Amino acid sequence: PSAASEVGTDIASPTSSAKPSVASPGTPAGGSQPTTPAAGAQAAALLSPAGVLDSSQATSTDEVSVEDIEEYARWLGMDLENEKDLWWIAEEGLKADVPAPWKTCEADGEVFYYNTETGESVWDHPCDQKYKDLLAKERKKKTERIEAEKAAAEAKAAAEKVAAEAKAAATAKVSPSKAAKAGGKMLTPLTAARVSP
Repeated sequence: PSAASEVGTDIASPTSSAKPSVASPGTPAGGSQPTTPAAGAQAAALLSPAGVLDSSQATSTDEVSVEDIEEYARWLGMDLENEKDLWWIAEEGLKADVPAPWKTCEADGEVFYYNTETGESVWDHPCDQKYKDLLAKERKKKTERIEAEKAAAEAKAAAEKVAAEAKAAATAKVSPSKAAKAGGKMLTPLTAARVSP
C-alpha cells in the first residue's frame, strides 16, 4: 500500500494496487476497483490532518458535466439509452458529501476514502452503494408503474371489445337484412327467429 506521503502523513491508501476503472465521486480512473480494500492496521492510529482533504481542497461538486453524469451512471450500472429519466440518481451521487466518519484523502495524486473509526480505506465513495441501491429501487418502481399502465391499457381494451361485441350483438338481433327477409317489416327478435331459415 502506498502512504499519503504527498501531504506528509502515513494514512494508508487502499491496499489494492489496482485503481478504479470508472470514477465514482472523487475516485481516480484507471484499472479495476477493489471491492473492499483495507488499510494497514496502524493507519487508524496514524491519522493526522495532513493528507485529509478539507472542503477547500476537495473538488467542487456543485457543477458536474454531462460526461461525468454519464460515466457515473454507467459505473452504477445504468442503461444510458433507456434510463435517462434516472440520471438524477447519478447526478445526486456525484454531488454527495462524504459522511462521517469517512474522510477524503489523497495519496500520490489519487483520491481515496478513509474511515477514521475503523481504519478502512476504499477507492469508492462511501455513498456509492446507497446510489446503487437507489437505482435498483427506482428501477423496480418504474417497472411496476409500466406494468400497471400496461395492465390498465389491456383492461380498457378488453372492456371496449366487450362493449363493441355487445353493441354488435344487439344490432344483429334486429338487422336490416332480417327485416328485408320478412318483406321490409322490422321484426322483433322473436319474430325474426321465426322468419330466419
